[in-house]
Amino acid sequence: MDSIFQSAYLVIVAAAGSDANAGLPGVRSMRHTRRQQRETINGVQFITAQPAVRHALEETEWNTRGWTFQELLLARLLLVFTENQVYWTCRTSSWREDATGELSMAVIQADETNSFWRRSSRRFECPTYSYCTDVVNFSKRVFKDERDVLWAFMGILKLHASRFPQGFIWGMPFEQLDATLLWNEDLGCGNVHKRRTYHPLAKERSTGYMPYPSWSWLSTRGDIAFMDCCGCSIVSEVSWHRPLLFSDSNTHRDTPSSDITDYGLLRFTAQTVELWLVREEKNPFEQAFISEAEDLPRIDIWVKAALYTPSGKAIGTVEVPNSFFNAGLKRSGEWLLLSSNAEQIAEKIRQDPSDNIPSLQRCVRHTPGM
Repeated sequence: MDSIFQSAYLVIVAAAGSDANAGLPGVRSMRHTRRQQRETINGVQFITAQPAVRHALEETEWNTRGWTFQELLLARLLLVFTENQVYWTCRTSSWREDATGELSMAVIQADETNSFWRRSSRRFECPTYSYCTDVVNFSKRVFKDERDVLWAFMGILKLHASRFPQGFIWGMPFEQLDATLLWNEDLGCGNVHKRRTYHPLAKERSTGYMPYPSWSWLSTRGDIAFMDCCGCSIVSEVSWHRPLLFSDSNTHRDTPSSDITDYGLLRFTAQTVELWLVREEKNPFEQAFISEAEDLPRIDIWVKAALYTPSGKAIGTVEVPNSFFNAGLKRSGEWLLLSSNAEQIAEKIRQDPSDNIPSLQRCVRHTPGM
């Protein structure tokens, strides 16, 4: 799909309808045009204008669909049909029916309101920030068939491939796993919305399916946010090794985009520590909500818990699946230290230089599963 959009001279966007059969407003059906008001104040003429193209698309069905995200970012020229007017937008300028200039060749310069491209600035952007920005925007899209989610992002991965020469594992850049693993759902409800479908190894034929790994943002249906999109404050605490690839992933190299991302298990050398988790008490209203939500098949209830060292010292809070506690309020577990926050460590040392992190044990080449 990326080669189709990037090679096309013009991509027509049917943004007015709710499905592929809606057609183009003004071609065979009447458009709902808005009347423009004109006023003269102190000899200067003013005229009302319709929203810029980005704002005009915000509430459209087209702007919510997963597959159209590639169409939006990869096309060189877009001719956008909305219910009220037509927009022409490219990487340097934008045209619209309700705006004219004093000169016959007057154009509207591309900016953040009337253009979708930021290619000119991508050369100066942090590659990880650029990747995370696209993931955040893509995560807001919806799919009728959730097996398509990675396929619909392949074209965007190709866009970033030259800046991540070590490649991708389950859609995540291998050399920036420390930053991109620190994602979370940004829905505000405190729950995790897992995908229940499996990823097909080949798009056009049923030759094998794999579940999305829980450590990849592909595994969730919710909006995504990253803790540090550029990774500037993240200190890696692990030694990464080449992933353990699934043998099936090497048998479909003849399929389109199969060379963009690998499928397998992460492998790294890390440190472990034994910690206690104590679940926060819930008021009756919150407990009733959890009881009802647990019956919903597509929602995993997560709860907040306090972390304690074996000596009883509180060191922070985390969110874990409600099922982790097995109806209790306290449970111990072994934790992996993947990264540290440089800013928080510096502040902690400044406040209490004598406070030491609990002793950790080495764990050689831990291989997290799905």
